[in-house]
Order: sequence, then C-alpha cells, then structure tokens
Amino acid sequence: MVNKGLLRLVEKRGKEGYELTQKGEALAVGYELRNIQLPKRHIWNGNWHMVMSDIPERLKGVREELRGILSGMGFVQVQKSVWAYPYPCLEAIVLLKKKYNLNKEILYLEVDKLENDFWLRSKFFLN
Repeated sequence: MVNKGLLRLVEKRGKEGYELTQKGEALAVGYELRNIQLPKRHIWNGNWHMVMSDIPERLKGVREELRGILSGMGFVQVQKSVWAYPYPCLEAIVLLKKKYNLNKEILYLEVDKLENDFWLRSKFFLN
C-alpha cells in the first residue's frame, strides 16, 4: 500500500507507524460511501433533509456521479440540483463533500415545510 501511494511511514514520539496519504483517504471515503446505509424510520418527524448543489460545468463528470450516488442512496430529485430524503443523513453528505472536495458546492438543509410535498411524501410512502 505504501508503493501504491496509499500509506506513508511516519515517526511520532520515537515510534514508527503508518498513516493514510491523501490518495489513501480518498479511497477509504469511497469505500465508506459504497457501504453507507441511510436510515429509514418507522415514524417520520415531518422534516425533509435536502441536498442542493451548484457544481461547475468543468466538473460535469463529478456532477453526474453525484446524481447517481444520491439516487442510489434513496434520495428523490426535487429539481435539477435539489434532492430530498425524509430522514437525517448529514453524515453521508459530509462524506460526499469530502470525497469530491465540494465543501462550497454542496449544501445540506433540514426543512420543516416544503410546499406541495404530497407527491414527495408518496414516493417515500409517508402520510
């Protein structure tokens, strides 16, 4: 893994050990994203957990990949760059932002009112 640039040998307090490189950390975050399970609760508190993105055209591939990941996680697209999920999922979004280095381009919101959300509620089988 050292030869592949995923780990580097470090010395701390006179002891040698290994730590992830930036490349290794990105790979670990990718594995974590593939295995993440978003919560599905029996009772919905009425709040929508939303992701908004504004990813530039030069990162079109990342934008497309992000859409696929959000859809795969169970999010429903509300508008072109707006996605909704009925249960808390901040941890997953933090991982996405970290993996793609999109801290300013992706926003996570918790919304207590969403106009005309009956169609969205029906997608998640909510009352």
